[in-house]
Amino acid sequence: MSSAPGAHPRSARRAPAAFHPWVLAAAFAVWLLFTVQTSALSVDEGPLVWLQYPEHSAARVTDRHLALAEAGEASAFRPFWRLYHGSLREHVGFAVDVHQELLDEIEADGLGAEWEAWVRLRLASLLAEAGRLDEAVAVARPTEFAPFLESVLRAAYEAESPAAPGLARATAGWWSEDWLGPRVLERLARAEGETDLADDYRASRLELGRRLLGYGAGLLALEAVLVAAGVAAGLVWWRRRRNPAPRLPAPPWHPRVGIGVLLVGDTVGRACFFWLFALLASEWWAEGLYASGSLISALPLVVFAWWMLPARSWRLGLGWSERRVPLWLAAFAVASALDLVMTQAIGWAAFSLDWADHWSEGLDETLVWGPASELWPAVLDFVAWAPLFEEIAFRGILYWTLRQRLPVWGAATVSAAVFSVLHFYGLPGFLMTFWSGLVWALVFEHVRSLWPGIAAHALYNALYVASVMALYR
Repeated sequence: MSSAPGAHPRSARRAPAAFHPWVLAAAFAVWLLFTVQTSALSVDEGPLVWLQYPEHSAARVTDRHLALAEAGEASAFRPFWRLYHGSLREHVGFAVDVHQELLDEIEADGLGAEWEAWVRLRLASLLAEAGRLDEAVAVARPTEFAPFLESVLRAAYEAESPAAPGLARATAGWWSEDWLGPRVLERLARAEGETDLADDYRASRLELGRRLLGYGAGLLALEAVLVAAGVAAGLVWWRRRRNPAPRLPAPPWHPRVGIGVLLVGDTVGRACFFWLFALLASEWWAEGLYASGSLISALPLVVFAWWMLPARSWRLGLGWSERRVPLWLAAFAVASALDLVMTQAIGWAAFSLDWADHWSEGLDETLVWGPASELWPAVLDFVAWAPLFEEIAFRGILYWTLRQRLPVWGAATVSAAVFSVLHFYGLPGFLMTFWSGLVWALVFEHVRSLWPGIAAHALYNALYVASVMALYR
């Protein structure tokens, strides 16, 4: 029987037959190989293997954290700041650990060996700032300028060591301009008796810290407004609801079809991404292509799913209805509020219990160092492509497939666990991602549309991009 005039040519097609178990097993084996290789690289080489500029990124992150800590302690919110972010001394200790890790990597594997002297300079200065002057001298000893650096650090951090006139001006180009350099140079200038010069270095440091503090306060205020909007939307929806929301219907495909589409599509997408980047790595525009990783790697999955899965499933998940837009907006606001509140709670718990993630986790260097040709494709990837494709894959296919065999909370938990594991984060990042996946799955269940989850996911990523660019770029 032919389809109705004007109907989509796929709308009359029967639901696809399930993948043969052996085909599914083979697809899973190849997919698992890709996943294990990615995870094993982090385990064997360490998290720094994913950074292109580990020395510069470490310096930028630690200097900006130190500037924020100093400005926070000098502000009227000092008690709150110390409770949530820690003291300046704790941040100095964090910076020492970061640079010690870098130096260990350089000594063990030759990672960035050309930067060893610069890393030793920064580590020695940070150790002196932490009151560990003898260790600072020992760290600087292998460098060719060790005797001069020792005299500089002793003049800056030992009251009884005299400072040669003009030492601060002579060494001004040694350190970064963010925080560490002005801090050491201020101490040197005061030791030389050049009070005006010392005040200038202090003012430049505090100006940076106050600017970063302003960015952070602005983002926090925006999150507070979004949480308030979510609470208000939730209360209005709760008071106006008449009947329980209809539940998500069973997907029009066999469970093995849904799982097979995910495994085959994701494997092909990863292979295409790595092959394409390896083939075009020498081209000047390849980095911009690499920044669009979500689009390139997920496109084969979406095309395969469009071909394999019935058209009516796409109309349910991604169909548009102006009449349902108010409901979608309310669901988006509630989901965003739940995301933001729990993310802040997990972040505070991680800080309080001292089980924070590695400093480089989640740091996309393109957002920090990339030129415009790489930066804006990366921003678009974070804010548009990743939310769209990840919601289609993890909620629209994986969660919906699991709902044939599991209750709502069981399917939501399993899909959220898979979603968070495949981000390869540490414990705090895993918990944050798991919570978001749980919330977005429940929104899809109750609203029967992927659009609120896509919008909440896009907002979450947009806030991440804004925070990284504001604090580190």
